[in-house]
Amino acid sequence: MRTNTPFGARIHLTIPVLLLMALNVAGAAERTASQVEVAAGRTALNAVSESQSGEDTSSEEDDAPRGGETWYVDDDAPRGGNTLYVDDNASPGGDGTSWSTAFRFLQDALHVAAGGDEIRVAAGTYTPDRDEAGNVTPGDRDATFWLVNGVGVFGGYAGLSNPADPDEHDIEEYESTLSGDLSGNDGRVPCVNDALACNLFGRRCADDGYCIISDNTNENSYHVVIGSGTDASAVLDGFTITAGNANGSYPRDSGGGMHNWIGSDIIANCRFIGNVAIDGGGMYNDRSDPVVINCTIRANAASSRGGGMFNQISSPAVINCTFRGNSAGGGGGMFNFRRSSPAVTNCAFGGNSANSDGGGMFNVDNSSPAVTNCTFNANAARLFGGGMFIFLYPFTAFSGFYLMAGLKSRGVT
Repeated sequence: MRTNTPFGARIHLTIPVLLLMALNVAGAAERTASQVEVAAGRTALNAVSESQSGEDTSSEEDDAPRGGETWYVDDDAPRGGNTLYVDDNASPGGDGTSWSTAFRFLQDALHVAAGGDEIRVAAGTYTPDRDEAGNVTPGDRDATFWLVNGVGVFGGYAGLSNPADPDEHDIEEYESTLSGDLSGNDGRVPCVNDALACNLFGRRCADDGYCIISDNTNENSYHVVIGSGTDASAVLDGFTITAGNANGSYPRDSGGGMHNWIGSDIIANCRFIGNVAIDGGGMYNDRSDPVVINCTIRANAASSRGGGMFNQISSPAVINCTFRGNSAGGGGGMFNFRRSSPAVTNCAFGGNSANSDGGGMFNVDNSSPAVTNCTFNANAARLFGGGMFIFLYPFTAFSGFYLMAGLKSRGVT
């Protein structure tokens, strides 16, 4: 098995500006700059200078970005429109106009939200097959939280659990979870190291002694969240997305946590954990350019490609994110396919694994990622490229990266 740290040293990958130009990523950089302004002035992404500690990125608790600038979403930016409230402890029949009359189900808020509206979601667990209005069917695996242009959905509020200040906002203390476990019966599978017990459950044994993917997921949502058809005015901020199972036929085979088809939404301060798919366990992007910022993509699995994220003809901006403990056939952390040029900045790839190539990242078919100020630590692949695998056809000037990153055979090790 190839690891990306054969001599115990971390690899810090920063592609020089001239090489970026040669790889035609200027367009992606321009798009990133425009998207972080966010359409309609609803949410502003701001940059502040912060020093980073450079600690070992394999730590589960270390979800911080690595060096450079810290980007964040300004939740206090003016958005206009109405504010809708969701709390799973609310009484039935609420109209969502206040915490005291909050919707019980997020689907009801998404159904009535219009451009300029903001949805505030209290701590709790929300499944996409539940509402009061009757727009979804309980147990329907196609049920999903479909983002809406012009609408920001923000988790992490105290809600009715704190009557004195229901607007208190802390995504750690007041965790808002979007779950694909429609029956509430997922069960974790105990394991020791990466034992045979996990062969059907992500092929990875997590640090807590359980496989990364749970059992009893056959009735789970194919996609917990969908961002297809969105632009940068659609925002999802402050949620844990878990228990998606995209094990059907296309498109139900891709993006267990989130599926984007021609979508350019903004996903901020979110955690994608324990999702599974054939392609793109945590997130699947096809012809999509989302901004993914300050997110943790951990312990997701894909039987084929992209345990954490799969990109096809897509150029997402991935900023200040941690990819940890994801597993796939190829590209445990990220798989870039068919002319995908993601801009990956201040990210950490640690403890990801591939059953074939590209434990941390797999790049193929003229894909040209811009990887800047990132760390790759303790990733592993059975064949080539523990940290990163690069296979380009036809071969391009990107082969100049060969010497800088320390390639071995066809993969970065």
